[in-house]
Amino acid sequence: MLEYDDGRGKRGILITMIHKFRPDELRDFQIELEEQSKEKETIQNRKNVIAFIDEGHRTQYGTLAGQMKSILKNSFFFALTGTPISKEGRNTYKEYSYPPEETYLDRYFITDSIKDGFTVKIAYQPRLEKEVHLKKKMLDVFLNVELEEIPVDIKDEVEEGVKKRLNHINLFLEDEKRIQIVARDIAKHFKENVDGKFKAMVVTATRKACARYKSALDSYLPALSHNPVISKFLPIVSSYISFPVLRIFIFHSLAHNLPAISSTPIYNLPNDLKNAHDQR
Repeated sequence: MLEYDDGRGKRGILITMIHKFRPDELRDFQIELEEQSKEKETIQNRKNVIAFIDEGHRTQYGTLAGQMKSILKNSFFFALTGTPISKEGRNTYKEYSYPPEETYLDRYFITDSIKDGFTVKIAYQPRLEKEVHLKKKMLDVFLNVELEEIPVDIKDEVEEGVKKRLNHINLFLEDEKRIQIVARDIAKHFKENVDGKFKAMVVTATRKACARYKSALDSYLPALSHNPVISKFLPIVSSYISFPVLRIFIFHSLAHNLPAISSTPIYNLPNDLKNAHDQR
């Protein structure tokens, strides 16, 4: 694409990935291109090249992006993103616009998409408000119990550190009693409003919560619990979710075996991994 027409580059609408611009593969070409650009038109000095960067907040701050911009030196770059970044060293606005005068060329929000008919309006329905909402008292009790045995002279310092690092939300969202209540309500709503007409998706905060919701929903919607691959893996994921090496092995095995749906077990826990887990 870049070498086409003696370095002038191929014309047309071309789609490529950022990883194609590897410096180790394009270094010699770039050196040659810079020499050619002194005497004739090349892809490097052409001004009629336009690049649309999808997900412009990502992959645009490292060596691959640097290599791309060195080769397409005179091109016009337009970044498309729904989540621009404004951090030191990774700033979408500074990379593609002119802050503070102009931070966007154009903005198109979800409300605009709904108005134009491209997106179905999101309907939010609060449910089980008293039963499943986060209770501050529950977290305070948890923190106090965990800190009871810490020496008084360092307790305040440790407590402050724990409060900053402890993921309060996941602690609450992984609670099995809460998951049972929510799963029961999901199953009821699904059978009354969705089953046979639409699909439904449950989004969870963590893999542990995901496994627990799957187990709970299987009990409330047994007729839908028919995927042998997922059901075979669920007990393993639930039991060994905190063991990183095994977790990676499981998910890779799941991805490999997913197309081969069968009634026989597709994964047996290797003895060496089982022993490693038991000896932790």
